[in-house]
Amino acid sequence: MLRGRLDKAIALYASQAEPRLLMVPTGGQGHDEQEPEGVSMARYLGEQGIPASQILIEDRAKDTVENLDFSNALVRERQPEGQLWLVTSDYHAPRAALASRQMGLEARAFGGKTAAYYRPSAFLRECVAIARDQLKLMILLALPFAAGLAGMIFLATRAGF
Repeated sequence: MLRGRLDKAIALYASQAEPRLLMVPTGGQGHDEQEPEGVSMARYLGEQGIPASQILIEDRAKDTVENLDFSNALVRERQPEGQLWLVTSDYHAPRAALASRQMGLEARAFGGKTAAYYRPSAFLRECVAIARDQLKLMILLALPFAAGLAGMIFLATRAGF
């Protein structure tokens, strides 16, 4: 899955004229990983011809919000202005875009290809995560439905059903 994201980022990088984009491979080290994801991804980017001067490694983030926060800080040290381009897995791009907007970041999300066998469970997991992250909005959206349902139950009981 990392390769799908990275290949998408490399394609976007190659499509841009000078000055080139800064690349920020981001991700901390899980308990079962030999090194942080950000370091592994930076190595792959270098192997694919991305100059080290264009790669800013973020190796502490444990979740999407930290990825955005830490990466934004790294980029802003070199480029105080401008839009961030978030490159993640296709199933994760909508949630990453929502998170960036909630943080007040000017960002655009792109999704890299994910293997077909993994997509159904990944999209389901992301839907649950969006509902969790947007709980207040979900409750607000459910209120009219709940009110309508309560009204129908009330009318049905009054009518003797």
